[in-house]
Amino acid sequence: MNKDNIAYAAGLFDAEGSISIYERRQKHNPYPHSFYQLEVNLTSTHWPTANWFKNNFGGSISRDKRKKKPCFFWQTRSNIAANFLRKIILDLRVKKLQAELALQFQREQGKNKGYYKITPELCQRRRQFKNQIMALNRNVPFTEFPNENKIAYTAGLLDGDGSIFISANKPRGFSPVHYLRIGIGICNQSIVVWLRNNFGGMVQIEKGHTGWGDKPFSGWTIGRNRAENILRQILPHLRIKKSQAELALQFQKEKKRCNQTKQLTTEDLEEREQFRRRMKALNHEI
Repeated sequence: MNKDNIAYAAGLFDAEGSISIYERRQKHNPYPHSFYQLEVNLTSTHWPTANWFKNNFGGSISRDKRKKKPCFFWQTRSNIAANFLRKIILDLRVKKLQAELALQFQREQGKNKGYYKITPELCQRRRQFKNQIMALNRNVPFTEFPNENKIAYTAGLLDGDGSIFISANKPRGFSPVHYLRIGIGICNQSIVVWLRNNFGGMVQIEKGHTGWGDKPFSGWTIGRNRAENILRQILPHLRIKKSQAELALQFQKEKKRCNQTKQLTTEDLEEREQFRRRMKALNHEI
Protein backbone atom coordinates (compact mmCIF):
# COMPACT_ATOMS: atom_id res chain seq x y z
CA MET A 1 0.00 0.00 0.00
CA ASN A 2 1.39 3.41 -0.94
CA LYS A 3 2.12 6.26 1.49
CA ASP A 4 -0.90 8.31 0.44
CA ASN A 5 -3.32 5.48 1.25
CA ILE A 6 -1.65 4.98 4.63
CA ALA A 7 -1.89 8.72 5.40
CA TYR A 8 -5.56 8.75 4.31
CA ALA A 9 -6.32 5.76 6.56
CA ALA A 10 -4.62 7.55 9.46
CA GLY A 11 -6.67 10.71 8.89
CA LEU A 12 -9.96 8.83 8.73
CA PHE A 13 -9.02 6.73 11.75
CA ASP A 14 -8.13 9.87 13.74
CA ALA A 15 -11.61 11.15 12.91
CA GLU A 16 -13.79 8.02 13.19
CA GLY A 17 -11.65 5.33 14.82
CA SER A 18 -11.05 4.11 18.35
CA ILE A 19 -8.39 2.13 20.22
CA SER A 20 -9.29 0.24 23.37
CA ILE A 21 -8.39 -2.79 25.46
CA TYR A 22 -11.29 -5.15 25.94
CA GLU A 23 -11.68 -6.76 29.37
CA ARG A 24 -13.79 -9.80 30.18
CA ARG A 25 -13.95 -11.65 33.49
CA GLN A 26 -13.32 -15.39 33.28
CA LYS A 27 -15.88 -16.87 35.68
CA HIS A 28 -15.49 -20.61 35.21
CA ASN A 29 -11.71 -20.86 34.96
CA PRO A 30 -9.91 -22.64 37.84
CA TYR A 31 -7.49 -19.67 37.87
CA PRO A 32 -9.95 -16.77 37.66
CA HIS A 33 -8.73 -13.49 36.22
CA SER A 34 -9.74 -10.98 33.57
CA PHE A 35 -9.05 -11.59 29.89
CA TYR A 36 -7.59 -8.57 28.05
CA GLN A 37 -7.45 -8.04 24.31
CA LEU A 38 -6.47 -5.13 22.05
CA GLU A 39 -9.38 -3.87 19.97
CA VAL A 40 -9.48 -1.35 17.10
CA ASN A 41 -12.72 -0.02 15.57
CA LEU A 42 -13.80 2.40 12.88
CA THR A 43 -17.37 3.60 12.27
CA SER A 44 -18.58 4.67 8.83
CA THR A 45 -21.87 5.17 7.04
CA HIS A 46 -20.06 4.44 3.77
CA TRP A 47 -19.91 0.72 3.00
CA PRO A 48 -17.15 0.91 0.32
CA THR A 49 -14.84 2.65 2.79
CA ALA A 50 -15.49 0.12 5.56
CA ASN A 51 -14.90 -2.66 3.04
CA TRP A 52 -11.68 -0.97 1.85
CA PHE A 53 -10.35 -1.12 5.42
CA LYS A 54 -11.30 -4.78 5.70
CA ASN A 55 -9.67 -5.70 2.37
CA ASN A 56 -6.45 -3.83 3.14
CA PHE A 57 -6.04 -4.38 6.88
CA GLY A 58 -8.11 -7.47 7.71
CA GLY A 59 -10.77 -7.63 10.40
CA SER A 60 -14.53 -7.85 10.03
CA ILE A 61 -17.54 -5.58 9.38
CA SER A 62 -20.86 -5.49 11.20
CA ARG A 63 -23.89 -3.24 10.78
CA ASP A 64 -25.99 -1.40 13.34
CA LYS A 65 -29.55 -1.89 12.09
CA ARG A 66 -31.02 0.27 14.85
CA LYS A 67 -30.01 3.48 13.09
CA LYS A 68 -32.04 5.01 10.26
CA LYS A 69 -28.94 5.44 8.10
CA PRO A 70 -26.71 2.44 7.45
CA CYS A 71 -23.87 2.41 9.99
CA PHE A 72 -20.98 -0.01 9.53
CA PHE A 73 -18.40 -1.03 12.12
CA TRP A 74 -14.99 -2.24 11.01
CA GLN A 75 -13.24 -4.10 13.81
CA THR A 76 -9.92 -5.86 14.36
CA ARG A 77 -8.38 -7.43 17.45
CA SER A 78 -5.08 -8.68 18.83
CA ASN A 79 -2.27 -9.11 16.29
CA ILE A 80 -4.31 -7.93 13.29
CA ALA A 81 -5.14 -4.73 15.17
CA ALA A 82 -1.49 -4.29 16.12
CA ASN A 83 -0.37 -4.76 12.50
CA PHE A 84 -2.83 -2.08 11.39
CA LEU A 85 -1.56 0.37 14.01
CA ARG A 86 2.06 -0.27 13.03
CA LYS A 87 1.27 0.73 9.45
CA ILE A 88 -0.47 4.01 10.27
CA ILE A 89 1.25 5.11 13.49
CA LEU A 90 3.72 7.47 11.81
CA ASP A 91 0.82 9.37 10.22
CA LEU A 92 -1.44 9.51 13.27
CA ARG A 93 -1.92 12.82 15.08
CA VAL A 94 -4.83 12.45 17.51
CA LYS A 95 -4.41 8.78 18.41
CA LYS A 96 -0.64 8.40 18.17
CA LEU A 97 -0.04 8.02 21.92
CA GLN A 98 -2.92 5.55 22.21
CA ALA A 99 -1.42 3.53 19.36
CA GLU A 100 2.01 3.47 21.02
CA LEU A 101 0.50 2.18 24.26
CA ALA A 102 -1.58 -0.39 22.36
CA LEU A 103 1.52 -1.74 20.59
CA GLN A 104 3.42 -1.91 23.87
CA PHE A 105 0.49 -3.80 25.39
CA GLN A 106 0.46 -6.26 22.48
CA ARG A 107 4.21 -6.86 22.76
CA GLU A 108 3.84 -7.72 26.43
CA GLN A 109 0.88 -9.96 25.60
CA GLY A 110 3.11 -11.90 23.20
CA LYS A 111 5.69 -12.53 25.89
CA ASN A 112 3.19 -14.51 27.97
CA LYS A 113 0.86 -16.55 25.78
CA GLY A 114 0.21 -19.24 28.38
CA TYR A 115 -3.30 -18.62 29.69
CA TYR A 116 -2.70 -20.25 33.10
CA LYS A 117 0.62 -18.47 33.67
CA ILE A 118 -0.98 -15.07 34.14
CA THR A 119 -0.29 -13.73 37.63
CA PRO A 120 -2.30 -11.11 39.55
CA GLU A 121 0.59 -8.69 38.96
CA LEU A 122 0.46 -9.25 35.22
CA CYS A 123 -3.32 -8.87 35.24
CA GLN A 124 -2.90 -5.54 37.04
CA ARG A 125 -0.32 -4.44 34.48
CA ARG A 126 -2.77 -5.10 31.65
CA ARG A 127 -5.50 -3.22 33.48
CA GLN A 128 -3.13 -0.26 33.73
CA PHE A 129 -2.72 -0.27 29.96
CA LYS A 130 -6.49 -0.24 29.59
CA ASN A 131 -6.90 2.68 32.00
CA GLN A 132 -4.10 4.68 30.38
CA ILE A 133 -5.66 4.37 26.92
CA MET A 134 -9.08 5.31 28.31
CA ALA A 135 -7.54 8.43 29.90
CA LEU A 136 -5.88 9.41 26.60
CA ASN A 137 -9.16 8.91 24.75
CA ARG A 138 -10.84 11.35 27.12
CA ASN A 139 -8.02 13.88 26.91
CA VAL A 140 -7.62 13.59 23.11
CA PRO A 141 -3.92 14.51 22.75
CA PHE A 142 -2.36 15.73 19.51
CA THR A 143 1.04 14.75 18.10
CA GLU A 144 2.70 16.84 15.39
CA PHE A 145 4.71 15.25 12.58
CA PRO A 146 6.25 16.29 9.23
CA ASN A 147 3.81 17.45 6.56
CA GLU A 148 4.83 15.37 3.55
CA ASN A 149 1.59 13.38 3.71
CA LYS A 150 -0.67 16.21 4.90
CA ILE A 151 -2.87 16.24 1.75
CA ALA A 152 -3.89 12.57 1.97
CA TYR A 153 -4.24 12.83 5.76
CA THR A 154 -6.51 15.88 5.42
CA ALA A 155 -8.64 13.97 2.88
CA GLY A 156 -9.19 11.23 5.46
CA LEU A 157 -9.99 13.80 8.12
CA LEU A 158 -12.52 15.55 5.86
CA ASP A 159 -14.13 12.25 4.89
CA GLY A 160 -14.54 11.44 8.57
CA ASP A 161 -15.37 14.64 10.43
CA GLY A 162 -15.73 17.16 7.62
CA SER A 163 -18.42 18.70 5.47
CA ILE A 164 -18.64 20.38 2.07
CA PHE A 165 -21.54 22.75 1.54
CA ILE A 166 -22.80 25.69 -0.46
CA SER A 167 -24.21 28.53 1.62
CA ALA A 168 -26.66 31.19 0.50
CA ASN A 169 -26.87 34.58 2.16
CA LYS A 170 -29.96 36.63 1.32
CA PRO A 171 -29.38 40.31 2.16
CA ARG A 172 -32.60 42.31 2.30
CA GLY A 173 -33.22 44.01 -1.02
CA PHE A 174 -30.41 42.18 -2.82
CA SER A 175 -30.02 38.93 -4.75
CA PRO A 176 -28.86 35.83 -2.81
CA VAL A 177 -25.10 35.31 -2.55
CA HIS A 178 -23.99 31.69 -2.93
CA TYR A 179 -20.52 30.58 -1.88
CA LEU A 180 -18.57 27.38 -1.22
CA ARG A 181 -17.46 26.39 2.27
CA ILE A 182 -15.75 23.37 3.78
CA GLY A 183 -15.37 22.63 7.46
CA ILE A 184 -14.14 20.07 9.97
CA GLY A 185 -15.55 19.71 13.49
CA ILE A 186 -13.65 17.65 16.04
CA CYS A 187 -13.11 17.60 19.81
CA ASN A 188 -9.43 18.47 19.43
CA GLN A 189 -8.29 22.07 19.36
CA SER A 190 -4.80 21.26 18.08
CA ILE A 191 -6.18 19.63 14.92
CA VAL A 192 -8.11 22.72 13.84
CA VAL A 193 -5.17 24.98 14.65
CA TRP A 194 -2.96 22.72 12.52
CA LEU A 195 -5.49 22.99 9.67
CA ARG A 196 -5.56 26.78 9.94
CA ASN A 197 -1.75 26.99 9.98
CA ASN A 198 -1.44 24.77 6.91
CA PHE A 199 -4.42 25.91 4.82
CA GLY A 200 -5.74 29.15 6.29
CA GLY A 201 -9.35 29.60 7.33
CA MET A 202 -11.01 30.25 10.68
CA VAL A 203 -11.04 28.34 13.98
CA GLN A 204 -13.87 28.28 16.51
CA ILE A 205 -13.62 26.75 20.00
CA GLU A 206 -16.74 26.13 22.11
CA LYS A 207 -16.76 24.57 25.57
CA GLY A 208 -19.61 22.38 26.72
CA HIS A 209 -20.92 21.90 23.17
CA THR A 210 -24.04 19.75 23.02
CA GLY A 211 -23.18 16.15 22.14
CA TRP A 212 -19.51 16.40 23.13
CA GLY A 213 -19.89 16.23 26.90
CA ASP A 214 -17.20 18.17 28.75
CA LYS A 215 -14.89 18.19 25.74
CA PRO A 216 -14.59 21.51 23.89
CA PHE A 217 -15.90 21.49 20.35
CA SER A 218 -13.35 22.71 17.81
CA GLY A 219 -14.34 23.79 14.33
CA TRP A 220 -12.34 24.85 11.28
CA THR A 221 -13.93 26.46 8.24
CA ILE A 222 -12.63 27.92 5.01
CA GLY A 223 -14.53 29.27 2.02
CA ARG A 224 -14.64 30.34 -1.59
CA ASN A 225 -11.39 30.16 -3.61
CA ARG A 226 -9.27 28.84 -0.76
CA ALA A 227 -11.76 26.04 -0.19
CA GLU A 228 -11.65 25.29 -3.91
CA ASN A 229 -7.84 25.06 -3.85
CA ILE A 230 -7.94 22.57 -0.98
CA LEU A 231 -10.55 20.42 -2.68
CA ARG A 232 -8.46 20.29 -5.87
CA GLN A 233 -5.52 18.96 -3.86
CA ILE A 234 -7.38 16.35 -1.82
CA LEU A 235 -9.89 15.23 -4.49
CA PRO A 236 -7.79 12.24 -5.70
CA HIS A 237 -7.70 10.87 -2.14
CA LEU A 238 -11.36 11.35 -1.15
CA ARG A 239 -13.64 8.32 -0.93
CA ILE A 240 -16.75 9.26 1.05
CA LYS A 241 -17.18 12.90 -0.02
CA LYS A 242 -15.74 12.65 -3.52
CA SER A 243 -19.09 13.41 -5.20
CA GLN A 244 -19.56 16.52 -3.04
CA ALA A 245 -16.05 17.73 -3.89
CA GLU A 246 -16.63 17.26 -7.62
CA LEU A 247 -19.93 19.14 -7.39
CA ALA A 248 -18.26 21.93 -5.41
CA LEU A 249 -15.55 22.36 -8.03
CA GLN A 250 -18.17 22.42 -10.77
CA PHE A 251 -20.07 25.09 -8.81
CA GLN A 252 -16.92 27.21 -8.53
CA LYS A 253 -16.24 26.88 -12.24
CA GLU A 254 -19.75 27.96 -13.20
CA LYS A 255 -19.70 30.78 -10.68
CA LYS A 256 -16.48 32.21 -12.10
CA ARG A 257 -17.88 31.97 -15.62
CA CYS A 258 -21.02 33.88 -14.64
CA ASN A 259 -19.09 36.49 -12.68
CA GLN A 260 -17.22 37.50 -15.81
CA THR A 261 -20.43 39.05 -17.16
CA LYS A 262 -20.65 41.31 -14.06
CA GLN A 263 -24.43 40.96 -14.20
CA LEU A 264 -26.24 37.89 -12.89
CA THR A 265 -29.46 36.80 -14.52
CA THR A 266 -32.38 35.04 -12.90
CA GLU A 267 -31.23 31.84 -14.61
CA ASP A 268 -27.75 32.21 -13.09
CA LEU A 269 -29.18 32.57 -9.59
CA GLU A 270 -31.46 29.57 -10.08
CA GLU A 271 -28.53 27.48 -11.30
CA ARG A 272 -26.55 28.35 -8.15
CA GLU A 273 -29.53 27.47 -5.99
CA GLN A 274 -29.74 24.11 -7.77
CA PHE A 275 -26.08 23.47 -6.89
CA ARG A 276 -26.88 24.24 -3.26
CA ARG A 277 -29.82 21.84 -3.21
CA ARG A 278 -27.86 19.06 -4.92
CA MET A 279 -25.06 19.44 -2.38
CA LYS A 280 -27.54 19.31 0.47
CA ALA A 281 -29.07 16.12 -0.96
CA LEU A 282 -25.64 14.48 -1.30
CA ASN A 283 -24.80 15.32 2.30
CA HIS A 284 -28.06 13.76 3.48
CA GLU A 285 -27.18 10.51 1.72
CA ILE A 286 -24.03 9.98 3.77
